[in-house]
Amino acid sequence: MLLLYLEWAIAGSNTSKTVQMNAQKSIGRNADNTFVIADKQVSGVQATLRDVAGSIVITNVSRSNNIKVGDQIVSKNGGSTELSDKITILMGTTSLYARVTVVEDSTVKYVACTTCSRPIPEGTEICPWCDNSQSGISAAYTMA
Repeated sequence: MLLLYLEWAIAGSNTSKTVQMNAQKSIGRNADNTFVIADKQVSGVQATLRDVAGSIVITNVSRSNNIKVGDQIVSKNGGSTELSDKITILMGTTSLYARVTVVEDSTVKYVACTTCSRPIPEGTEICPWCDNSQSGISAAYTMA
């Protein structure tokens, strides 16, 4: 199972979300997207994300806006590329930071890191996101 974590900031407000890649996901300005980006330079549905043989592929479905993944321009109208771990995606004026994680056991419980609030497997001693040791545990949740 693949997990995708994205974080972004708009007008000083930080947002993050983790999803299980069990179906196609979407990124864009419209409220019904999996990842909603409130940026007027982002299309209503800017991109789709899907699991292709254990890798996450991002496809730019916008007819008017390119996106940038790392150093690569992903062309409008169907350009696509594979997302690697720890990569930045630029849509409009918004930078998104992506983490791609392979989880062997879908029943693994996740907790929020006490320092950075990102999802980590329960029992993790050092957060792989911020490298801080865990002195406490936030509420556990199971990925759906």
